[in-house]
Amino acid sequence: FPLACQDAYSSSTMHFAKEAERPQRAAVAVWCLAFAWRVAVVAAGDADYELQESFVGPDFFTKWSFYTGGDPTHGIVDFVSYQDAVNDGLISASADRVYMGVDSKQVLW
Repeated sequence: FPLACQDAYSSSTMHFAKEAERPQRAAVAVWCLAFAWRVAVVAAGDADYELQESFVGPDFFTKWSFYTGGDPTHGIVDFVSYQDAVNDGLISASADRVYMGVDSKQVLW
């Protein structure tokens, strides 16, 4: 941070500012936040990113693991396999959408 940001932070935590100084300190604080945001954006923009995996389209669920064991919280939840979820209309994926829902038909109690 620039020295102005450090001074504004350290002096504002040591004592209460005079009434006339409060708007100025607020302006310095806003400037410091804007400066920090700009530094973060510039730093992120310089990074080289490479797509490692893509979960898109009909094969959206292919790398998911579907837990089919009992409810570890001892509640009233039934976990289902991928095929059961597809057959029951709980999940679907197409070229432009993914749907994940809950069973709204079965009455549990």
